[in-house]
Amino acid sequence: MQIKRKTVRQDGKMFWAYRYKQGQKKEVWLSPDVFKKWDETRRKYARKQYDEFLKKYKNGSQDKKYCRGEHDPETGLYFIRVSTCGKPVWGSIEELQKYIGQNRKAKRKYYSRCSSLNPPSVCVGDPHPTTAGLVVKRIYGHKVYYGTIEEAKKHTDSRKESYKKYKQKNKEAIKQRSKNIRNARMEKIKMNPILKRRRGDIDPVLGKIFWEYNYLGNEIWLHKDDFEKKHAKIKQDRKKYHLKRKEAGNDRGSVSIKNNQTIIC
Repeated sequence: MQIKRKTVRQDGKMFWAYRYKQGQKKEVWLSPDVFKKWDETRRKYARKQYDEFLKKYKNGSQDKKYCRGEHDPETGLYFIRVSTCGKPVWGSIEELQKYIGQNRKAKRKYYSRCSSLNPPSVCVGDPHPTTAGLVVKRIYGHKVYYGTIEEAKKHTDSRKESYKKYKQKNKEAIKQRSKNIRNARMEKIKMNPILKRRRGDIDPVLGKIFWEYNYLGNEIWLHKDDFEKKHAKIKQDRKKYHLKRKEAGNDRGSVSIKNNQTIIC
């Protein structure tokens, strides 16, 4: 089996990569300090090449923008990723699916490691505890990332835009999934009437008042002032609705006399 990068040997050295010299395959092992230095250099180089790729293609004409899975009819290949050298990598549909699967697996592992950390006590936008000018720009699992205010805003706007596109693209699927979740929860409540809440029920511990079940079947509890405001608004809306219906009924039932003929409008 191939040795994976960052594998630690008994003597404490970490595996870097395989190198070929005079046709022979050799292993490269580094001390932790050297490994860290080399890894930082590699990351900086990859980021620099990727930024140059974005500058060259994504800031250019629209036909130069690449999206993962984009098909090239001339070669029959699919766009997979940008290499560490800043070059686009194309491949077959099988290579694309393999890369997507590996990427998802790696993300799940990383998210699992981040989720195992202690829950953070900060939110996006909170200042750094020691470094001035830095704020929380992202929280992934339980891992906190810091950056400038501009980076935090950019990340937040990007997440909002991404979620907006996701909702538009999967509107019907999300609607059906939410409906299924609500139906399952309401069916459980129906089978256990003691769990059913009614508008106006008061929580003896928190003192909140039950309002309704939302689109997922979750309970919505309000403070007394909020409950009274929403209740008063509903009464006002109902009053306006009945008034409009009454006026519409009077208009339909009005009678006018023209040329000695009775006309019902």
